[in-house]
Amino acid sequence: MNFLRAWGCLTGALLGTAAWASPLPASLIQSRPAQLRLSHEIVSLPGSENMGLAGVSYLINTTPGTYLGLSAYGATGGSRGGFFTGGGTLGTGVRLGRASLDAGLFVGGGGGGAAPQGGGLMLRPHLGLSYDLGAYRWGVGAAWVKFPNGAIDSKQVFLSLGIPFEVLYADRAYAWELLEPTSGFAVQASQLKTTWGRYQPAEGAKTTAGTAQSAFDTLGFAYQRELSGGWFAEIEAAGASAGQSDGYAEVLAGVGWQTRLPVPSTQLRMSLALGAAGGGSVDTAGGGIARAKLGLHKDLGRQFGVGVNLARSASAGRFAANHVSVDLTYRLGDIGRGSEAVSMRLQPWDIVASHQSYRQAQRKSGARRDVDLVGIKLARPLNERWYLTGQAYGAYDGEAGGYATGLWGAGLGWPLTQRSRIHAELLVGAGGGGGVASGGGALWQAQVGASYQLTRSGLIQLEWGRVRAPSGELNADLVNLNWVYRFARPEASH
Repeated sequence: MNFLRAWGCLTGALLGTAAWASPLPASLIQSRPAQLRLSHEIVSLPGSENMGLAGVSYLINTTPGTYLGLSAYGATGGSRGGFFTGGGTLGTGVRLGRASLDAGLFVGGGGGGAAPQGGGLMLRPHLGLSYDLGAYRWGVGAAWVKFPNGAIDSKQVFLSLGIPFEVLYADRAYAWELLEPTSGFAVQASQLKTTWGRYQPAEGAKTTAGTAQSAFDTLGFAYQRELSGGWFAEIEAAGASAGQSDGYAEVLAGVGWQTRLPVPSTQLRMSLALGAAGGGSVDTAGGGIARAKLGLHKDLGRQFGVGVNLARSASAGRFAANHVSVDLTYRLGDIGRGSEAVSMRLQPWDIVASHQSYRQAQRKSGARRDVDLVGIKLARPLNERWYLTGQAYGAYDGEAGGYATGLWGAGLGWPLTQRSRIHAELLVGAGGGGGVASGGGALWQAQVGASYQLTRSGLIQLEWGRVRAPSGELNADLVNLNWVYRFARPEASH
C-alpha cells in the first residue's frame, strides 16, 4: 500500500492529477433546470422575399427567473440556403400556472446564402408564451430579427417546442474527485465525434451558378446520445475543408438504431437526419437537407472508437450526393436521474464566451481588412496540464457576414500563481464564406494565452495567435478576449 501511495503521488506530480483520494459524498452534486428550445419563423427580407428560419437553443436557469444559453439559427426555406448565425441568449420569465411568459435577447454573428446581412451582427429580441405539458412545452411568440450593419429588419411570429431537462454539476474545486456509489442516478451513454466526410455529387447536381457541382470534403463534430432499445439521437455539424465549395456548412439532427454484430466490439448503425445546409455555391435552395446513413462502428477500448459510414443526402435544391465519412469517437459517461447505484467521477469542463479579431485578414478581392467574430469554446481537461477543445465562431463585423469557423484540437497549460495561468493550443478545422480567402476551407490555428481568475468559477483570458488556410491566402494574426466559466460535471468512472 505504501508503494501504491508513492506511485500515486509521483504520477500526480508529473501529470497534475489527484494522487490519492477517498470517495466523496454524492451530495456535492447540484442541479439546475434547463431546456432545449426549438423554434421556427418566417423572416422578411428586402424585395418582398421570405426566408424560413429554424432555431435551436440550449438554455439553463441561472436563477429561478432568468436563463442564459447558446442559440443557433439556420435557413430552411426560401432561397438563402447556407444562412447560419450563432451566439448567446439571455432572458427572464415568470410562471403563470402551467403557462410561462418570457422575454429574451439573442446576440450573435453569421449570415451566408448571399443574404443582405452586412457585417453579420444579428440581434433578436423576443416575447413568448408557452404551455407546459410535462415532457414538452409548446409556445408562440413575437420576435424581431435585426442586422444593424445589414439590410435585414423583420418582425414576425414564431412557434416553439421546449424539451425540459436537468443539468447536474459540481464546484470546480472538487474536479477529478471520485464520488461514493449512490442510488438515484443512471448512466446515459453518449459519444463525442470528430468527423471527416467527402461528398460525391449525384449526376445532374448543380451549383447556384448552374455549373456542375464538384466533389468536396468536410470536417466536423457530432454528439450521439444512446436511448433505449438500441435507439440513439444524434446532432452533427460540419463545414467544407477541401474542394471548390469553401463556405459550405451543415447542421443536422436525427435518430437511429444500432445493433451489435458477431464481430467483437462492432456495431451496425442506421440513421435518418434532417437539417439546414448550404453556402459555398452549393445549391440547397432554401437550405433544407435530409440524409440517410448506414455505418459500422468499432470500439477501441472502453472510451475510444472509430466508425465508417455511407450516406445519401438530398436537398430542397439541385444538390444531391453520396457521402462517405469516417469518425473518431470519444465515449462520455453522462449521468442523469434514475434508479441505479452509479460510481462517478467529477470531470472538469470549461465553457468559454469568446471575442475574436483577425488582423488584416486576406479577402478574395485581394483587399485586407480586420474581421471581428464571436464564438463559443468548450474544453475538457485530461489532467491538470493537457486538455481537448472544440470551438466555433461567426463573423459580425468587417464586411465578412457569413464567414464562420469550426475547429478542434489540444492545449497545454501551466499555472504561474494561484490565480494566473498560461497555455498554448494547436487547432485544425474548417472555415469559409464572407469573402474571406480560405481556399478550400481547411484551417489550422495556433495560439498562446494567459488567464487570471476573477471569481471562484470565472476567469478572464487573453490569447494571441495565427490562423492559416493551407489552400488559400488567409494567413493572419488573431487576438481573442475570453470569459471562462469553470465547473465539474459527474460522469461514470471508467
